Amino acid sequence: PGGGGSQPPLMVAGFSVAEASQSNPTQGEDTSITLRFGTFAPLLPSENATLVLSGLAGYDTPSGPLPLSPAGPDDFADRFGTEGAWDREAGALTLTLRAPSAALVNHSFSF
Repeated sequence: PGGGGSQPPLMVAGFSVAEASQSNPTQGEDTSITLRFGTFAPLLPSENATLVLSGLAGYDTPSGPLPLSPAGPDDFADRFGTEGAWDREAGALTLTLRAPSAALVNHSFSF
């Protein structure tokens, strides 16, 4: 079984860039996290097209919608919206792809 038309049912795009930084490295104090990523292949929106960023352990923010702020010159908000779904227990942030993203385009956002 294949996907619609000539598209494969699943595409895993490797990362051309994957970086994380924080505004304050002191434990127990407020900090802003900035993530920057790009993929080798274009990302195409479809039903349930998501990007899950995991390994974000140790944060006190309760699970739920998490406001995201674009942190670069790209059109992050057009592609992924202005909030992600935060799961504190899993240490994961899920972004929903809303518009196509070309290969090798870097996206940056903070939360």
